[in-house]
Amino acid sequence: MRNETTILKESLKEELDRLKKKSGINANFEVLWIPKTTSAKEGEAIGNKIYIYSTNFSDALETLRHEFFDAMICSATTPYLDLINVLLSVISEKAYQKKEDVVESLVRMMRHSYPVFADTSSEKDLAVV
Repeated sequence: MRNETTILKESLKEELDRLKKKSGINANFEVLWIPKTTSAKEGEAIGNKIYIYSTNFSDALETLRHEFFDAMICSATTPYLDLINVLLSVISEKAYQKKEDVVESLVRMMRHSYPVFADTSSEKDLAVV
């Protein structure tokens, strides 16, 4: 005989199947019900898993629906986030290279100029140099 927890977990899986069918989105999601009284979250979607932390079944159903729709919306914005990350990477590399060029230019310039700190006299005013 199946216990109540097993029946509730199966009901959540059936609800996930209904959500996928009704939405027309055949995502490869799996629902895991892990009731936690100490969790600050009711649930979360990580990768292809939807974790439900709600402790009672009716809240767990609502959380599943929320997390399913949230995951679908987030997946729609993923290409934009990927693009932004690629652009940031390119811009960061260009900024780093420009900084390195300036540093090298300053080092070369200092090689060919009067050595400011070469004077060992402690009484010489550096502001006059």
